[in-house]
Amino acid sequence: CNILRALGQHFYDPARKSIHSSIRNSNAQIAETAIQMMVEHGNSRYWREYQNLSLGEYAWPVKIGLLQATNRHMPAGNQMFRNINEDLLRQRYRTRNVHEKAAALRALADNPARADLVINSLKSSGDNYILKSAASQALVDLTLSSKFAGMSASNQKAVLNAISQEMLTGDIGVASIGAEIFSSDKIDFARHGVDAINILNTTLQKLQLPRDIEAQKALIKALKKQTGEEGTEVAFRHTHPIVWTDLDGVSDSTLVEVQTNRGNFRMYLIPSLAPGTVANFVDLIQLNFYEGKTFHRVVPNFVIQTGCERGDSYGSRDYTIRSELGQRYYDEEGYVGMASAGRHTESAQWFVTHCPTPHLDGNYTIFAKVISGMDVVHMTRRGDTIESIKLIN
Repeated sequence: CNILRALGQHFYDPARKSIHSSIRNSNAQIAETAIQMMVEHGNSRYWREYQNLSLGEYAWPVKIGLLQATNRHMPAGNQMFRNINEDLLRQRYRTRNVHEKAAALRALADNPARADLVINSLKSSGDNYILKSAASQALVDLTLSSKFAGMSASNQKAVLNAISQEMLTGDIGVASIGAEIFSSDKIDFARHGVDAINILNTTLQKLQLPRDIEAQKALIKALKKQTGEEGTEVAFRHTHPIVWTDLDGVSDSTLVEVQTNRGNFRMYLIPSLAPGTVANFVDLIQLNFYEGKTFHRVVPNFVIQTGCERGDSYGSRDYTIRSELGQRYYDEEGYVGMASAGRHTESAQWFVTHCPTPHLDGNYTIFAKVISGMDVVHMTRRGDTIESIKLIN
C-alpha cells in the first residue's frame, strides 16, 4: 500500500500499469489503495483505460472508484460517454447498501452539473447520517475545488445555502464537515449573501457537549478565520467516572472475542495500562452497545474503526472518558486504541491498527491487543458489521 501511494503521488505515468493491475489484487487494502491513486493522480490521457477497466467485475469500492476516475479525468467533448458513465453511477446510487450509495454520490459530485442531485440528497437524507455526511462532504469538496469558480453565481449560492442550512440544524456531522469551507479563504461569503459569522455562532449554540466536542473544535477554528479572534472552547475534563466494579474479574489476561460478518478476532484487554478505558469498554459490551455497529472507517494499511452510533464517524455517547497514555506504543500491528478529538474526549469509538503506527504514540489510548484473527482485521471493509462481542475469562 505504501509503495502504491508513493508511485501514484510521484511516478504515476511510468508506474500506471502496475497501479492499474493492482486493482485486481485479492487483498482489498491493496486494490482500494490502487483505485485511490487512479482517482487522485490519474489524468486525461488514460480516461479510456479507466473506462475499459470499469467494465469488469469488482467489489463495489473498486467499481465505483473506476467510474469516478473515468468521470473525473474524461476531457470535455465526450458527453455521450460521460452520460453512460454517470448512468452507471446512478445505478450504484440506487443500491440498498448505504456505504455504496454514499460513495456513488460523492463520485457523481465530481461533475458540478450534478450539484442539484447532491443538494437534494442532503435535504432528503433525514436520519440517514451516512448519506447526509457524504452529501455534505461532496458539496464541501466541490466548493473548495477549482470547479466551483466555473459554476454560475446562482448555483454557487445554492451550494453554499444548502451547506449552511443543514449546519443550522445542529447536526454534528454536517457542522464538522461544513466548518471546513468557513475555515477557507477561497470563498467571498458576503458576495453570496451568506452571513458566515451568524451561521457559525448559531450552529455552535445548538451543539450538545461533551458529545459534540469535535464539531465545536471545527466551528471555533472557522470562527477564528472569519473574525480574526480567538474562540473559547467550553472548559471541561472527562465527564464519566471510572466504574471500578466493571473491572471485577477482568485482568490483563482477559480475552475479548469480536464476531463480525467477515469472521472473528480475539484481543486481550490491558486494564493495568488503561483501567478507565477498559471499564468503559466492558460496560458497553455488557450493554450490547456494539452489536450491529459497522466498521465505518477503513484506511488501508492503517486502521479499521467502529463504535459510531451514527455510522458516519461523528457519533458519540453523551459522555467522555479520560485519556490514559501509558508506556505502550503502536510499534506493531493489532493494537487497539480509542478514537479521540483531543485529550479526554474518548467515548465509544475504537480502532485496530493494520501495522506499526508510531505517529499515534502518546496521543491515543491503547487498551487492548489482537492476539488472533488479524487476517480478519486485514480483510475488513467499510460497512462490515459487528455481530457480537464477548468477554472470555
